[in-house]
Amino acid sequence: MEKTREDYEQLFDSITTAYTASGAKMTDWEKEKFVCCYEYFLMNDKLTPLQIEKFMKPIYEKGVKMVQLKEKMKKFS
Repeated sequence: MEKTREDYEQLFDSITTAYTASGAKMTDWEKEKFVCCYEYFLMNDKLTPLQIEKFMKPIYEKGVKMVQLKEKMKKFS
């Protein structure tokens, strides 16, 4: 199914939210890839499958893991 502009905006928003919620920091590499992908998206209204698989997915998954870890840690505080 073709992704809409809103789908991509939600992806960027969810990544930003995950990192903000967990207090995690992106590495310089992750920041660079995130910004490059975002700029590409702004110019083209989409990302390539390679950009999603290779860059955005790992950054997103790390953000989600950090949120889950923070939730687990709350139980012990």
